[in-house]
Amino acid sequence: MTKRKTLYLHVGTHKTGTTAIQAFVTTHSETFARTGLFVPRTGRIDETSGHHNIAWELNADARYRPGVGTLAGLCEELKASPQAAAIISSEDFEYLYCDPRALEVLKVAFEGCGYQVEVLIFLREQSAMIGSLYQGLLKHGLDMHYSAFTCAVIKDGEFAMHGKWRYCLSYERLVAGFAAVFGEAHVHCRRYERPVQAAFLDLVGCSLVGGTDLASHAGWENKALPDIKVRALRRYNAWVSRKAVPESRALLGRLAIINAELPHESPDTNVFGAGSLPGLCGALRWRGTNRWLLRKKGVRLDPPSPRQLLHNMVRGAYARLALAGQWRIVRWLTDGARTATCLR
Repeated sequence: MTKRKTLYLHVGTHKTGTTAIQAFVTTHSETFARTGLFVPRTGRIDETSGHHNIAWELNADARYRPGVGTLAGLCEELKASPQAAAIISSEDFEYLYCDPRALEVLKVAFEGCGYQVEVLIFLREQSAMIGSLYQGLLKHGLDMHYSAFTCAVIKDGEFAMHGKWRYCLSYERLVAGFAAVFGEAHVHCRRYERPVQAAFLDLVGCSLVGGTDLASHAGWENKALPDIKVRALRRYNAWVSRKAVPESRALLGRLAIINAELPHESPDTNVFGAGSLPGLCGALRWRGTNRWLLRKKGVRLDPPSPRQLLHNMVRGAYARLALAGQWRIVRWLTDGARTATCLR
């Protein structure tokens, strides 16, 4: 009987260094090939991205473009590979945790190519995850206040946007969704910590390639936005929703805010929502799911201590006061975004 090859399916989650992992893996694909790890080209939307188009195909995402590569095309590339293992990566596979039929399609396709699928999941402590996720979703049109967003995530343990973008912070649900299809023993979890590339290499059983300095790849990580841009994005997104602006035009306005050069007198901080009463309650919300994660997968996600939570609340209050005094800059950013939207 022919021994199956191994396919490492990296499914994120979002905001856990996936961009850094994907850029690292694709940039060093030739070196990985020499160690027996194949990085397919099909489904990658650019030279250093993950295989997002495959995830979008399975999730019926509006961003899916057949010309970039399909699951069938990926399978043909995998069958032709002489390497003993392959790496497929996209944080958007995370969305499929509650869609067993889509996961089954993926499993059957890869097993049909002669691969045993090993699912790799990186997880981030939830109080830090909420703030980072909030900023990320603002770039895609979210118009909720931070406190309302936090309450929604704490209440449901997850958050859905654009119908099929599903972010699950109750990690036992997330892990169980993949385990139900691929098997408990084939789902591997790690805590997110920098440099995340080192933990990824450990999961796939590969030593550092060519003595690569992981610190030199820090630019691949998505940077947090200053508070002023976060506030401006939320205000702009609310205006887009009221005016029913098409997404193609709304994107121009968001990019205008994200890429704007702030005046020197504006505070360049990243503590928007650093502390709030909902965040304090959230620390209690996640205790059960994190105990389950430690017991089942050996992954410890320690929440902030009560002292740190209190410190964050005080710091967040000061940050919001400072931000209130910068309303002119927020309005300037928002007006610039509206102008960029209307010029098209």
